[in-house]
Amino acid sequence: MAHMPKWIGDAMETLMASKFLALNVTAADYLSPRVKRLRLEGDLGAAEYFPGYAVSFRVSNMDYRDYTPLYFDRVNGICDVVVHLHGNGPGSNFADQLQPGDRVKMVIPRGKKMYRPDVSRHFFFGDETSLGTAVALKRAAEENNQPYWGALELEEENYTVPGLLGLDAALADKRSGYKETALESAVDKFLVQGSDAAFYLTGNAYSIQVFRKILKDRGVKNSQMVTQAYWSPGKRGL
Repeated sequence: MAHMPKWIGDAMETLMASKFLALNVTAADYLSPRVKRLRLEGDLGAAEYFPGYAVSFRVSNMDYRDYTPLYFDRVNGICDVVVHLHGNGPGSNFADQLQPGDRVKMVIPRGKKMYRPDVSRHFFFGDETSLGTAVALKRAAEENNQPYWGALELEEENYTVPGLLGLDAALADKRSGYKETALESAVDKFLVQGSDAAFYLTGNAYSIQVFRKILKDRGVKNSQMVTQAYWSPGKRGL
């Protein structure tokens, strides 16, 4: 995510025009009152994509926001994103207002290649901001016939969202004092089948630290963990 003066944002769109894709919003649905799925369509042929890459949108005169596609099809020109409508900023307001028929400019995908094809099993941890990444990694694992499971800390009103996206995961109430116990149980269940796995930790920076400790206490090595913080309370963006 980025915050910059309007004139710099305008100059970027002109000088880096090849990095911006003009897309149409063709579908928009609410998976819960606070989680919205968008389908964008257009010419994606020039874009390179790997699971975990993020795309950006200019959500106001001075702000850009990053989202990780859950589905990206260059051939057919389809990009699906899921947005957590937390209601606390321009990104949330921008996504909430988008409807089919709207046209948007999207910065081409870029970022960290998260998926580890060299391991036999995969475990994912995150929150509402991680749903796109979770689905993208699930697709990659399934294409290689590799088991994939995880744990998500969510607000209770969003508990049905993972199932709507085809995600099988243990769920923990992010506001509960028993959250860590639920997460520990999920890890223990996964590790019963062996420790040869990649662990993807995304979302809240503090929650990632807590989950890293849970894994390390159980003998998981740093080399097995792939981390990407998307937000931290009180900070504009990471």
